[in-house]
Amino acid sequence: MDIIDSIKMDLSVATLKGDKSQTKTVACDYLAPLPGAVSHMQSVSHKNEIIICGMPVCYSYHVLKNQYKRICSYPRDTILSGYCVIKWIKSADNISLLAFGKKLKNPLVMNYISVWDEGEEHNKKIRQAIHFNEWVPLIYKSNPIYTKKHDGEVRGVIGGSKNNLLFLVCSPNRIAVLNLDTLEFDKRGVLPVGNADISDYCLVTKHDFGSKEITHIFEMVFFGKNIGLLIEYNEIQNNFQFRELWICSTIRALHFYSYVHVNGAILFFGGFDGTDCSKSVHKYSIQKNQWTKFEHTLPCGSSICDVALTEDKAYVHVIGTASVRWGSHVEHIRIKVDDWMKEDTEMERQWKVEEEEKRKLEEIQTEIKQMGNKIDIRALTVDLISC
Repeated sequence: MDIIDSIKMDLSVATLKGDKSQTKTVACDYLAPLPGAVSHMQSVSHKNEIIICGMPVCYSYHVLKNQYKRICSYPRDTILSGYCVIKWIKSADNISLLAFGKKLKNPLVMNYISVWDEGEEHNKKIRQAIHFNEWVPLIYKSNPIYTKKHDGEVRGVIGGSKNNLLFLVCSPNRIAVLNLDTLEFDKRGVLPVGNADISDYCLVTKHDFGSKEITHIFEMVFFGKNIGLLIEYNEIQNNFQFRELWICSTIRALHFYSYVHVNGAILFFGGFDGTDCSKSVHKYSIQKNQWTKFEHTLPCGSSICDVALTEDKAYVHVIGTASVRWGSHVEHIRIKVDDWMKEDTEMERQWKVEEEEKRKLEEIQTEIKQMGNKIDIRALTVDLISC
């Protein structure tokens, strides 16, 4: 047995050690379900609303009234596959929603006026609006980031020193910066992911939304399958820098998980492992560069769902079907954010110890591959013993 085979065996043992069943369910509130099934959901929060976009209807959910109202439908013949919806804040009372996706002929934009508002001021907004609460094509001057040749999933975040730059990642490996003032691309680049499949991935800003820190370097966190990246964009030099981030072993096999960024961490909910819907919840601390798999789980397996953080950051809403089968009922639950910010339990601490063992073993395996025939056995032995 050579060194690489030995390390692979150690990784397998470490994986089996960490494969423990979870039986505790997190406390949650069951809320009014959606009026009907909605596929390809993308949700954003706005004041006391959660705007739920999807097929066949887009709704607004009022978090205080626990009620829904219809907003609109997507244009006929729209195909929502591998797309994302991004909230674009133009002013305190003026927001738009942007929809980018591989199957959309053109990106779409919706100028949103709350369906819950009433009174003269609300009526004045409606009279002055040209297009509102409907999806219309967003026409920009340069060619789109995605083409028929590379029609992968799209994810996006808005940032930059003036909060006017839309960062788009499109699988298999492309990244671009769209200036929302000019609707032209300022930069296009390639992610250092090799031939890896990065579908079903996560993209968030490094800093929480609303951070007052203003800098010409904008940072994002990217996770896809077994690849993690810290992405830095320098507005002055107009270039990207990338740094690798490690991904915990238990989330790598999951597809279709939902995620939300809150209090300096990314929470990952559910997912599909190819056989079953997962109940698991993971957390990645951006500042600590540390993963947690929670002992407490969702009440049911979840893969066809979306999550939204209320604007006061008090609750996470999980909305979607409770099974991968489309006939399943639609659930809507909310969970206190504080429940995911508590000190680690004994099981969670043990999980972290075992994950750290796996990380070190993987690093050694990578070093051996890079060294090829020039292997220093004595140096490797010291590292292996230290694990």
